[in-house]
Amino acid sequence: MTMITFFSARRHFILCLCAFLLSAGLTATAKSRVDTDSSRTAAKHDIGAILLSDAQIVLSDAGAYFTAPLRFSSADWLIAAGTLGASAALMPADESLNSAMLRSHSQTADVFAEAGRLYGDLAVGGGIGAGLYVIGLAAQNEDVRVTGRLTLEALTYGGIVNITLKSLTGRSRPYTGDGAFTFRPVQFGTDETSFPSGHTTVAFAVSAVLAERIGNPWVGAGLYALASLTALSRMYHTKHWASDVVLGGAIGAGAGLLVTYLERERAKKLSAGEQLFVYPTLTGVGLTYHFR
Repeated sequence: MTMITFFSARRHFILCLCAFLLSAGLTATAKSRVDTDSSRTAAKHDIGAILLSDAQIVLSDAGAYFTAPLRFSSADWLIAAGTLGASAALMPADESLNSAMLRSHSQTADVFAEAGRLYGDLAVGGGIGAGLYVIGLAAQNEDVRVTGRLTLEALTYGGIVNITLKSLTGRSRPYTGDGAFTFRPVQFGTDETSFPSGHTTVAFAVSAVLAERIGNPWVGAGLYALASLTALSRMYHTKHWASDVVLGGAIGAGAGLLVTYLERERAKKLSAGEQLFVYPTLTGVGLTYHFR
């Protein structure tokens, strides 16, 4: 009976997630902006041109994302240091928090934990991004398509940082019983790639992009609450320590917020009749500048 209830709850969550995606898409559609660039409007009907333009933007954003620390202000460095400091400060409490999570198990908590795990699954996050992109492309709705692209960008950039840190730090997961301070640098096995949490990075990347693009504070609060549920579920399932999910969430949210910021800046330049792409090439860095 318990298993039937569990899988029924899981199906209900998936249905709710699908309903949410539909509502998010409709909200983005309702917010569609009038494009003042006539040449861009004509290009909307050329899928090849759209795909090429989006590919250029992805490369440009990748360059901006991975070189962002070179342009950090004092406030940016303070935020970065605070995030790392918060994660490090939690490490002494990781084992006690893990024990508290183990004591909190119940049938109801199992359902919520599974919902959080699903939302942080890369297949779900990637499906959200790809789904919005394809729907926007097919419907010639720029806002929906761009939201999908930004979601995929945030997942990719944040994922690269996450995987790199996982492999370099080689931290043992809670379920191994090795303790919170067992690090074996340069590891690729699942048991030794706890820090930071990948599921949490995925969840916060998706939530950050959708919250910024939808622009409704209540929806944004719900999205971040759902991402936080993912973080708690990773601790609940003894897959990650508390310090893992804090850093994982910061990586995901940071990636989502940065790509949406870059898109806003690009829109401002485009409305002014200028557009600059900076992207990596085999021989260095490429620049493409468009103006009216």
